[in-house]
Amino acid sequence: MVRHAESEMQRRRHLICGRFPHTPLSRRGRIQGRLLGKRLAREGVRFDEIMIPPSIRHAQTLECIRPFIGADPEVIIVDALHEIHKGTWDGKDRDAMLAAHPELPERARRQGVDFCLPGGESMREKGEEILRFANKQAATHKDADHSILTISSSGTINLLVWALFGLDDEFALNPKIENTSITHLRHADTWSLVKINDHDHLLANILGLKCKKA
Repeated sequence: MVRHAESEMQRRRHLICGRFPHTPLSRRGRIQGRLLGKRLAREGVRFDEIMIPPSIRHAQTLECIRPFIGADPEVIIVDALHEIHKGTWDGKDRDAMLAAHPELPERARRQGVDFCLPGGESMREKGEEILRFANKQAATHKDADHSILTISSSGTINLLVWALFGLDDEFALNPKIENTSITHLRHADTWSLVKINDHDHLLANILGLKCKKA
């Protein structure tokens, strides 16, 4: 599982992104995507399928890495891979919405993973949805050596790990999944977590730039 590269809306911190499917990648996001693609090429990674949600930032992340991953596997659009649904708050100004609904932060604190914004879904609901998706893929390919690349979002990846391994709610409430980071899950008889939030390709690039400047 890969988190999409940085989007333009991520740079506009005052806005609530949520699912908002129309935001493209930023210039930095395209660089991040190519760095991920180069890493996958170096590691010789190949995929049997690629799955993404119906979203421009996810599709553009795939465009960045696709030239580096060799074969041309089928791309499948999967709504379950989308970010948690923020309902009527998607794309809205965060401060303006909080000013109009000052009671919501306290309600969110009390309800935790069961809190949802108006018209949206809770973390628990999203976790259950992405867990069903993952288990369905495991059952479909249980007798095959099948590798799937999914390009998803921070909250969705974090919630899948939370749901799969029964982690504490604090884990769900505090996602730490960087842009273009790799989270590797493997299923044999049970699920195992190989790595989470591995973004060494970004760190190596930052260190390389600093060395050149020095």
